[in-house]
Amino acid sequence: MGVQTSDSEIRTALQAYFQVLQSNPTAERMQASVVTDDFETGFANGYKWKGPNGLRNFLAARAGFVDEQHDVDEVLGREDLPSGEVRLQTRLTFSLRQPSNNKLFTGTAFHTWLLRRDRAGQLKVAAQIVDGFADLNNNAKELFATPDTGLNR
Repeated sequence: MGVQTSDSEIRTALQAYFQVLQSNPTAERMQASVVTDDFETGFANGYKWKGPNGLRNFLAARAGFVDEQHDVDEVLGREDLPSGEVRLQTRLTFSLRQPSNNKLFTGTAFHTWLLRRDRAGQLKVAAQIVDGFADLNNNAKELFATPDTGLNR
């Protein structure tokens, strides 16, 4: 199993994930730096993007957002799994803008994360699943209105 993952390592992994995500990366760049090859993201009871092709499709679905801000406000739960992985539940605030029409999307998102070390020992995001939302503005309500089919764009 190895040494328990520190809170500092977790914060660093999440910050790196958002920094790369917000830079309009390729799936290959994300896999090389911040996510596992079997990365999964999506909605807990809805649509999920899985693996390399899923990551490409997810990035295409969210392409075009600018001025992004994602701030993890609170870690609601942490579970250190026997495999060495770490499962987290977080609450974060977000803000993103779509420049084509200057729409701003804001709110609070609740996520479950799975973090795992790669063969080199780097902590990466294996899963980021949306469990729910709060305080969404009207634009964000519309964007996330179809969790069974993905983003409503």
